[in-house]
Amino acid sequence: MHEAPGNPRSVDLPVAERTVDAYLDAIASAAPTPGGGSVVGVVAALAAALGEMVCALSAAEGAPGDALRSVLGELSGLRGRCLTLAAADEAVYAGYRAAASLPRGDAAERAARSAALQAALATATETPLRLAETSLAAIEALFRVAPESKKLLRSDVEIAVLLGEAALRGALATARGNLGGLDAATGEAFAARAEAIEQAAARARDAVLGVLARR
Repeated sequence: MHEAPGNPRSVDLPVAERTVDAYLDAIASAAPTPGGGSVVGVVAALAAALGEMVCALSAAEGAPGDALRSVLGELSGLRGRCLTLAAADEAVYAGYRAAASLPRGDAAERAARSAALQAALATATETPLRLAETSLAAIEALFRVAPESKKLLRSDVEIAVLLGEAALRGALATARGNLGGLDAATGEAFAARAEAIEQAAARARDAVLGVLARR
């Protein structure tokens, strides 16, 4: 794909400002970013956006419609948060590379580098965990959408839930991939948090799918 003369490279643009084609080209390239962490952020944003569509098409006058419009606003905020975290994940890699490139000629330099790497890994773990939590919030919001959605949109609600779950699981995989490089106490705290998110997500997914199955 060719960039127009004078235009910034698409990979330098915020995630939300890239075209789909440019984003896919960037993922497919040999560059390390955007990678899996950014991708799951976009997938989570798609889940929220699909939920917004269902709310917009299902909302009618009166109390049920007011409730759906409220959820629509919540999902809109979550969509923006997902894209922000997708961009943050791309920046995290640069931070880790900067820490890894620090000098290690003497004991003081090695200690400083080790501390910087721990901080960078903690950030690289915190970012996908926040995305997993945001994806969970989207799935939980869809529980309030499911009973009020139009019947013709049930499959869209289900797809939104499945996309949200896929994003959540991908974010947890990213976070768990970093645990081995962290100190024991920090790694254990992150692992416990990831487990709690995963269990809550399973309950939320089953709850939404259960509502849809009864309609």
